Amino acid sequence: GFWELTPLRLDAGTRRDDGGRTLLGGSPLRVVRLSDAGARAVDELAAGRPVGTDPARQRLARRLFDTGIAHPVPLATPELATTVVVPVRDHADDLRTLLAALGGDEPVVVVDDGSADPAEVDAVVAGRARVLHRPRPSGPAAALVAFVDADVVPADGWLDALRAHFTDPNVAAVAPRVRGRRSDGSVLDRYEEHRSPLDLGPHPARVAPRGRVAYVPTACVVFRRTVLDSCGGFDEAMQVGEDVDLVWRVVAAGHTIRYEPGAVV
Repeated sequence: GFWELTPLRLDAGTRRDDGGRTLLGGSPLRVVRLSDAGARAVDELAAGRPVGTDPARQRLARRLFDTGIAHPVPLATPELATTVVVPVRDHADDLRTLLAALGGDEPVVVVDDGSADPAEVDAVVAGRARVLHRPRPSGPAAALVAFVDADVVPADGWLDALRAHFTDPNVAAVAPRVRGRRSDGSVLDRYEEHRSPLDLGPHPARVAPRGRVAYVPTACVVFRRTVLDSCGGFDEAMQVGEDVDLVWRVVAAGHTIRYEPGAVV
């Protein structure tokens, strides 16, 4: 199970004082005071020992995970069927690159959101995926769920690194780090390389409003389907900001969303 296979790592911003019995960190910032036994447990967990079956250790780990003071390090990937959904509009060359990077292990649904030449999209897909054509552009919210945008290229192992977090039944969604493509020297590319609003940094986080990582973009993200169904999915009336809106509604419903920079696209 999740606890038997999962140690933790303290957040990069967490401080330990008073012989390890006081933890200062999380997002929003808070203080957690531990007993001597709790401090020893944190030492063991941070050294790589899984949480295990002890209820007290599980409660401690859950408190640290849910406050952002520490993050889980899943050591196993669950056998979960995953469908990759790709909204696209006119970016046929980008779509070809993405499909090649995805490989052939997972079923793929391409949602053509009103491309000027839908036949070009069909030609690129060529049996690799199921294609749904929309007659008019409606934005990403109407294109089912944007697991992977067409102009994204995932690195090797990206999906397994995200799926590993779903061993925790509280986790509803996980997003990778979105890095800019190699710069061609333009001002825009140099800006994106260093200040991209999609790149949320090198440190893992629990995603929550007013936290260090307050949202994740749906340029690439994996959701539990049951959570999408229960929360109503994307708001199709929104042309922009539908990703932040969905993330915040999922968090408000009591679910956990994680940012995992160990997976990169």
